[in-house]
Amino acid sequence: LVGAGHDFVAETSSTERRSRAIRAARNLLGAVARLLIMADMVDVHMMLANVNKAREIMDRLVTAESKQELCELFGSLQSCLEQVDESIRRRILELRDPAEQDDLQAARAWLKLNTNIMCTASTAYIRHPEVDQVRMNRDFAHSQITQALQAIVDILQGNAVNSDISYMEPSSYNDHLHRPELESLLEKIVSGAAAIADSENTRDERKKRIVDECNHLRQALQDLLTEYEKNCGRAEPSEDLDLAMVHLGHKAKDLRRHLRRAIVDHVSDAFLDTSTPLMMLIESAQKHEEVATVENGKMFQEHANKLVQIAGGKQSRADFAVEELL
Repeated sequence: LVGAGHDFVAETSSTERRSRAIRAARNLLGAVARLLIMADMVDVHMMLANVNKAREIMDRLVTAESKQELCELFGSLQSCLEQVDESIRRRILELRDPAEQDDLQAARAWLKLNTNIMCTASTAYIRHPEVDQVRMNRDFAHSQITQALQAIVDILQGNAVNSDISYMEPSSYNDHLHRPELESLLEKIVSGAAAIADSENTRDERKKRIVDECNHLRQALQDLLTEYEKNCGRAEPSEDLDLAMVHLGHKAKDLRRHLRRAIVDHVSDAFLDTSTPLMMLIESAQKHEEVATVENGKMFQEHANKLVQIAGGKQSRADFAVEELL
């Protein structure tokens, strides 16, 4: 390119030299593009390798037989998940799709939340293997971490996440049966979304988007039902029906994305500093300050209730209804 450029500058009126310079520039751009693609593939491969390593450690955690082995495995898991978290954080900044960004943010938050639960439940299970509730807590945390890691893998590999959509033939549509059923599901979605939007931890901007997406979803469902009514007597469904179905799917996905983002905000707020309320309670109790101990006890109880509420997954009711609607 440099040589062709010098030749062209020396004789800018030459069509042949101009063509050689253009071809050289295109070849260089192509080589740079291939290099960037290869670098991105290597980056993704390294992230997937760390995710697979975390999965292997998770499987070994379930079969750990001693507290020492458990501590060693958790040390390895924490180190591995820190690498995964940092690489995913950088990846989020590079992505252009807001949905993929929010999905990765949600997976990061879910990993952090359930890793703490997994640590506590596994330690308790080592001490009390006869208690079924402890084993169930450990298995639940394991499944949640596995799902979060799988979601990361799906996004990195470009696979669709939660893309199952049920299709109903227009000839099977019954207005008196399916319209009330689908509208009832829609109200479940709105009810679950409203619970998240009304939470004190939901940002004002996110709250407005959730409300707007609920309204858009309502309109999209009505448009789809109208198209079903128009296509009841037709041998072949119209293109408008397909478009209405795709539009409904997009609106449901947009709502789910904002709900997940709101949950990520809740988790971030709740786990920003989990030790301060407890430390304040202990400090006031050690100083025998009765009034301060009572106040700090209330603060600790409120914070603990918030953690339990977040861990329970307030999004599940709305998300489940969205999946049923689709």
